[in-house]
Amino acid sequence: MYHAGQGTFKWRPYAPDLSPQLADFIDRLMHHKADDRPKDTGEILQTLARIKSKLYPPPLPPPPVSPPPPPAVQPVPPTVSRNQLAGSIPTVSRNQLAGSIPTVSSNQLAPNRRSFIALASFTAIAAVAGASAWEKLRSGDSGEPQPVAIEPTPEPSSRETPEPSSRETPEPKNKSNTLSTFSFQVVTVNDRGQEIDSERRSAEFFTEDLGNGVMLEMVFIPGGSFMMGSPDGEGRDSERPQHRVTVPDFFMSRYQVTQAQWQAIMGNSPSYFKGENLPVEKVSWYDVKKFCEKLSQKTDRAYRLPSEAEWEYACRAGTTTPFHFGETITSDLANYRGTSTYAKEPKGKYREKTTPVGSFPPNAFGLYDMHGNVWEWCEDTWHGNYQGAPTDGSARVASNSNNNRRLARGCSWDGYPVNCRGASRYGRAPDLRSYALLTSFFTMSNPYTVLI
Repeated sequence: MYHAGQGTFKWRPYAPDLSPQLADFIDRLMHHKADDRPKDTGEILQTLARIKSKLYPPPLPPPPVSPPPPPAVQPVPPTVSRNQLAGSIPTVSRNQLAGSIPTVSSNQLAPNRRSFIALASFTAIAAVAGASAWEKLRSGDSGEPQPVAIEPTPEPSSRETPEPSSRETPEPKNKSNTLSTFSFQVVTVNDRGQEIDSERRSAEFFTEDLGNGVMLEMVFIPGGSFMMGSPDGEGRDSERPQHRVTVPDFFMSRYQVTQAQWQAIMGNSPSYFKGENLPVEKVSWYDVKKFCEKLSQKTDRAYRLPSEAEWEYACRAGTTTPFHFGETITSDLANYRGTSTYAKEPKGKYREKTTPVGSFPPNAFGLYDMHGNVWEWCEDTWHGNYQGAPTDGSARVASNSNNNRRLARGCSWDGYPVNCRGASRYGRAPDLRSYALLTSFFTMSNPYTVLI
């Protein structure tokens, strides 16, 4: 059950019926780092109580029984005032409706609101003691890559899962009022690029209809804490000091924004490489901000760019290695300048163009193309290091931010592997348009705000 290469226990296949929330917490109880385990019994019980409240929500109250109307002398329908009619309708809170969608007011549609994040990707963890406490609570490739196939979902598992968040799962205001589930395969490689692990995961998502059969899929990303930046011996000074950041729950686009999605919202097609399922590129930071604004107006949700903390958290997906795939990447796992190497892996393929979104395996959150293909804009202005950086996941924006360089993450089809690392960061002119740059992912955080 113990995976020596990763320092984790592979127990989940022996308990397939366990809920993902409880399974993630058991992983945290068994974490090899003491600082990442719960501090005391009180924290264990509080976390289990939150899990219980999500898995076993209170039942809906029965509707009130209206008194019978008085006998009518004439067969004339009784007159009912608007206030009387409103009083006959039961009030149900959002916590009582699993899958209900909050209404977003027009004031909440501003792209810079922080509660719902939509990232634009354009060219955009005492296991016995814990289980006992839970029971008590419960009782009271050779050619061009092909898109990854989506199969029926089994129980998700995790490696180095981020700390559970105390916030409720965001509830998107979509037409179906429900979240669907998709499954996917997550692979891990060693420094030679050899696969050392593969496991099934699943994630929840909802679909935004952009019209004419064009859809935007938003994946739920559970909030938590992670170490942002690079440790000593990896990366550049601009990626330090490494620091802990806590990010709330949010939703994020499953894929980089496609040319079809851009066309549906903006009515134009600026990309150098043409294809409806290719990521959009040659879009500036200002272009992407306008896209967020128009998407917000169309969907009645406030979409915006992510902070770079949100982007890195989403990219790492609970891992601490340079890439979410492990110690290195290969051209079988991502689209980049594969003729260059990062560690001990063999040289691979340099495709010299973008590839269709979803062509390579996703990370443990179910997000695709987080390494390579096209750079992704973030909300932040460029700072040379992390001194004084926020620790709450918010964007770091200079007060004199007009035309300041903006953050770009993820690298591109033209980039070297060192620049594809999850911690790698660059500042770009906000009016820059390039066929290697820049796309974005969309995200949305708590029930009242959307991020793009």
